Amino acid sequence: MDSETVKAELQSLSKEYFGHPLRADSFKRSLKNFANENGIDIFTFLSKVIERFGLVNENTELWNWDWDVKTVDDAIDHIIKNTQTQ
Repeated sequence: MDSETVKAELQSLSKEYFGHPLRADSFKRSLKNFANENGIDIFTFLSKVIERFGLVNENTELWNWDWDVKTVDDAIDHIIKNTQTQ
């Protein structure tokens, strides 16, 4: 899966859950803000991301997000590195 596909899917998922796409320059902050504003548990959203991309990391509770992912590009890199190859 290439980065453009991942980005489009991430934005599609965020739009579905939060009503608008995530800001590219501040993925983590916008994700947390959208979750708080919309009463959505951030981990519910992340579990949908995990499910959508077939992530192989077993630690889905924290899933190494808090951590290193600060921008949409970081998220894309993380997803590409941690997804099952089809």
